[in-house]
Amino acid sequence: MEANKSNADLLLDAGNELYKKGKWNQALVSWKMALGIYEELGDQQGISNTLGNIGLIYKARGEWGKALENYTKSLAIKEELGDQQGISGTLNNIGSIYKARGEWGKALENYTKSLAISEELGDQQGISYTLNNIGEIKLKIGDLDEAKDYLERALAIAEKLAPISTVDMHANLSELQRLDDRYDDAFGALEDTSQIVIKVGAKPQEIDILEKLADTYLCKYIQYKEEENLSSAEKCYKDALTRARSMQMLLQEALALRGLGIIEAKKRNIPAARKSFKKALDILHSLAATFELQKTTLDYARALFENGHSDEAEILAKTAAFDALRNDYREPLMKAYLLLGDIAMKQENQYGYYLDALKAAEFNPQIYVKTCFFIIVRMKRMEKELLPEFTKSLKEINEDESFDKFLDAVNNKINGEEYDTAGLPSSLIEEIESFSV
Repeated sequence: MEANKSNADLLLDAGNELYKKGKWNQALVSWKMALGIYEELGDQQGISNTLGNIGLIYKARGEWGKALENYTKSLAIKEELGDQQGISGTLNNIGSIYKARGEWGKALENYTKSLAISEELGDQQGISYTLNNIGEIKLKIGDLDEAKDYLERALAIAEKLAPISTVDMHANLSELQRLDDRYDDAFGALEDTSQIVIKVGAKPQEIDILEKLADTYLCKYIQYKEEENLSSAEKCYKDALTRARSMQMLLQEALALRGLGIIEAKKRNIPAARKSFKKALDILHSLAATFELQKTTLDYARALFENGHSDEAEILAKTAAFDALRNDYREPLMKAYLLLGDIAMKQENQYGYYLDALKAAEFNPQIYVKTCFFIIVRMKRMEKELLPEFTKSLKEINEDESFDKFLDAVNNKINGEEYDTAGLPSSLIEEIESFSV
């Protein structure tokens, strides 16, 4: 009996090593063999731990139903055993499934329960890991200030642990830096974390870092139009794609394909862009990854619109808006309305969707201000005759005092009247001065 227990333990440990090296098929075989022995012995702790490990592989492969099934069974056993640390870890794993699906509410519910247990136990690793996961959801939702707070709290704890513990926090913080156009800071954080994951052989995290590097290069290209950034982004996406396919990581494969679709569209190679986007969408449909599916649909629509395929772009953008509205993806909904506004302005000189975008941004003051600037960019492209009507419509729904004063100043300027900029932030004064009359 003891020999069988030892064999199971050895198989469990062997599977752990194989998993770290990215040899998931072999790890799964080892863990299933261990599970069979534990079940024969009636070793509940061994069964629970092994079910959790098996769930890790199914999660990474995008087989989220199987992953959730294993995690749920593992959780039930841990609750019977009173294994509080195990319960906390499993709740985190369950939350990660819902996060991958884009079901933010369920994810946060599980993370909150996990965090409470970790704090009660004083489990610093668990606290840090869960704070990071909550921060990542806040980042996706668009609650950037809250995201920064959670991620920085997570990092402060992780820095007292092993270097590998800091990787996910730095990766998520790099996204905040990218959103603030702090590209050098983002590159620095990602390159430092890349060295850590390479050193310890954390192959799944290597793929995540590559994709975030690619995203950063792409955003820098969009802002500055420097060709070397587009080439660097393409190289990182291709590297991530190769690695994701070798490890059967479907979600990461889809994200890399989406990035390559955007790259090809920027290069005006629409047939290649279509091919990449459609492959990405097929994978995301199979995974039921609603958030990434909506985001990819919107990126595809934008790529088509920028290349003169407005009718097809409109259909996709409306699909993206519907999905965002149905799933309460608030920032993506704002972006979908902006794109629909761009299409409507080009086709019919109609601005109604821009008003919808501003309304959709009301959930977050930071996003609201960002949306105001997005709208200002579009105001500069409008025909002079349309601007008074548009500014009047904006003022009727606007909730920001500075933007309201900005609209009055713009209206006066285009009518050849005196305008007042006193009390306005310098960024808005610059925008007013740059308006052509």
